[in-house]
Amino acid sequence: MATNGTRKLFINVAVRELKHSMEFFTKLGFEFNTKFTDDKAACMIVNEDAYVMLLTEPFFKTFTRRDIAIRAPTPKAYSPGLAAAAPRSTNW
Repeated sequence: MATNGTRKLFINVAVRELKHSMEFFTKLGFEFNTKFTDDKAACMIVNEDAYVMLLTEPFFKTFTRRDIAIRAPTPKAYSPGLAAAAPRSTNW
């Protein structure tokens, strides 16, 4: 634990296409630490104490013996600006 009372948070996330993922998050305003970014991983800065490591699926598999969760199709994202069009049921 850090002695100054703060903690650092690093979250590993598996991605299929690193370049596209980086482009997506860059468009949302996130920046990347180039010191910890290469062709297998990218270090996305959330704030000075929190980082998300985007890892290619093969590289992510070197950190765990578990399978990567299978992504199921999901409904379109809900937007508060479209409340009138939002589904009434949450049985997706």
